[in-house]
Amino acid sequence: MTELPSYIVLAGTTGRCGLSVHTIDWARALAAAGYPVTLIAVQKDYFSPYLKDSAVRVVHLPLPDNASFYETFRIWSKALKPFPAQRAIYPRGVGGSSSLSILAALRYRYPRL
Repeated sequence: MTELPSYIVLAGTTGRCGLSVHTIDWARALAAAGYPVTLIAVQKDYFSPYLKDSAVRVVHLPLPDNASFYETFRIWSKALKPFPAQRAIYPRGVGGSSSLSILAALRYRYPRL
């Protein structure tokens, strides 16, 4: 039996909006299908209350507002390292789909979906 690939969802939003709901739907659907899923919530974590009854692991990553490019990249790299995944999902939005998160994910060779 083959092992299912794991997913990391890089989710970020600075306010409640429809984008969060779609991100939650993605994570919940993957987890319901048996895939290991880790969702990294950037800035504010609106996701935990909605995913507490699912198998999705939610990690909160509060980024400093005035951090330098290098410091933000270092924070992203450090946050991604403990959660190896075969695939990464980048919903559109603030924080999760920033160029820095994409660069950090490429460092660990996560394919972008």
